[in-house]
Amino acid sequence: MPVPGWCAAQEGARQTEPHTPPPPAAPQILEATIKFKWGALPAEQREGIKTYASNLIIKYSTDEALFRSQSTFLRKLDVILVQVRLPACLPACPEP
Repeated sequence: MPVPGWCAAQEGARQTEPHTPPPPAAPQILEATIKFKWGALPAEQREGIKTYASNLIIKYSTDEALFRSQSTFLRKLDVILVQVRLPACLPACPEP
């Protein structure tokens, strides 16, 4: 079952040139997908979102010009990555 919003965000980001700003709605679409549809997504799509966010963070962090010009987008991606990684870590986290 594809998620149109997530697919649109992913496709929009793929079509941009390396130094072109990402579509403004992409982080919001990803956040909404994670917040409201994460449990309903197939495992394959959840892994795809994790990989997508990780790869974009690496891409934007390794290019100084992108890092400086897209710092807000990069911070949003960091938040998204924490949101998708945190549920997987919770059962293994030690209790305080």
